[in-house]
Amino acid sequence: MENNQQKRENSGNFLPTQYLRFPLQFLAGFVLFEISTRNGKCTRAGCGREEPGKCCVQAEGLKRPTSTMIRPLNWTLPTSLFILIKQRNCLYKNSSGLFRRAQYDDCVEICKKAVEIGREQRADFKLIAKTMARAGNAYSKAGDLKEALNWYEKSVSEFRDPETVKKAKELEKEIKERERVAYINPEIAQEEKNLGNEKFKNGNYPGAMKHHNEAVKRDPDNAVLYSNRAACYTKLMEFQRALDDCENCIKRDPKFIKGYIRKGAVLTAMREWTKAKRAYEDALTIDPSNAQAIEGLRNCFRSNDVDPEKARERALEDPEVQAILRDPGMRLLLEQMSQDPGAVREHLQNPDIAAKLLKLREAGIIQMR
Repeated sequence: MENNQQKRENSGNFLPTQYLRFPLQFLAGFVLFEISTRNGKCTRAGCGREEPGKCCVQAEGLKRPTSTMIRPLNWTLPTSLFILIKQRNCLYKNSSGLFRRAQYDDCVEICKKAVEIGREQRADFKLIAKTMARAGNAYSKAGDLKEALNWYEKSVSEFRDPETVKKAKELEKEIKERERVAYINPEIAQEEKNLGNEKFKNGNYPGAMKHHNEAVKRDPDNAVLYSNRAACYTKLMEFQRALDDCENCIKRDPKFIKGYIRKGAVLTAMREWTKAKRAYEDALTIDPSNAQAIEGLRNCFRSNDVDPEKARERALEDPEVQAILRDPGMRLLLEQMSQDPGAVREHLQNPDIAAKLLKLREAGIIQMR
């Protein structure tokens, strides 16, 4: 009899009552956990911890599953495994409460523990990513933006949740903006400007450019700094960058006349006579007696009159002029104007057509009196 019973046990043919042991073990684990963590506090004698689940895993006879514990009818494995799974869920839910109560440091620690347990259980990547994102939210609320971004990136590496990706991008922009604002120092900007001007006078334009770049970073709302850097770009033959700085200068201080004069000089160097003339005219509206603006305007007229045909060819390379000339309606209008010059008065009442005709006149394509 003993040999037959031993054979049945070795072959895995347990008695009917033995089939109930595993479900009962899981049920026992559930009851043990719920009792020991009632009302958010451990009720086990001598424990007194307020973090649900931690003390339960350390309870006598309940150990985390290991390879040595995997054998038939082991009471420790199913119970501890159930508590481990229950503990992960409880930790995540507990972190939510801590987050709502603004206990961000405790929330982060709970999330880290939940991630650790989740990895041990080979949990779904989405669940781990969700926990990491909550840690990022806690760091963000606590004001540690760099650490928050670090946890958002970890979360995205586990599972690319669109909401977390959006938060990471927005946070990255905010960090860069804060760093930019923190870098602003008008006093240092003035020092860099003086050093740049000194090197500019000595003909060291690349060296001057370094100081002007630093000055702009230190005081990005100062129009004068953009004007100085535009002059340096002009000397280095980087006309488009010089023009961009002129626009930034004018945008920050529309009454700063040097911005328009610099712009006129850059456009003259680019042989954009019509645009340069307009820039000098804008300067003269601020100061009608400004000698630089008057001389620049004269140079535009002289240069534009030297070879009208070449000026016309350059105007035809302008994308805006090309778009106007390709417009069937404008082509019909220009043909009508060539036959009846007086017809232009009627069309000038339309603001859009008037703007296009003015553009063609400035480019030298048509003449209007």
